[in-house]
Amino acid sequence: MLMQSAHGYINILPALPTVWNKTGKVTGMKAVGNFTVDFNWADGKCQTVKIVSNAGAELRVRCVRGVMELSKARITVDGKEVVVTVDKHGIVTIPCEKDAVVEIDFTTAGSTAITNVAVDAAKNGAIYDVLGRRVNEVAGNQVYIQDGVKKISK
Repeated sequence: MLMQSAHGYINILPALPTVWNKTGKVTGMKAVGNFTVDFNWADGKCQTVKIVSNAGAELRVRCVRGVMELSKARITVDGKEVVVTVDKHGIVTIPCEKDAVVEIDFTTAGSTAITNVAVDAAKNGAIYDVLGRRVNEVAGNQVYIQDGVKKISK
């Protein structure tokens, strides 16, 4: 089974047939709540998911096949990354406006790299650690952010 849409949530790849295990993709599947779902997989594991909310309903989604964990996936709504909480059943809930596009990317799971830093136009010299906390000084061989630029202290 590629997708199940029941019990109030969408379940991606709940039971992938072993003969389809290598790679594949599905586009245009419809789910309860008026969602359109596209996704692909490789080696039996989901890679990316795109869900369009055609009605503007709350999205509840689950995908727990193999090493896939939604808590480690990169999830965006209309291109903006969102932080989600996974409940005890492995389901995340995402509020969606009509025509919102939710993308789930499992290929970046486990990445700890800083991909984007938003700063004010004014460069004030403030120093931040990689967790975004403002600090007064940086110890040797530490990564820090100053005026929107990642640097390494010597």
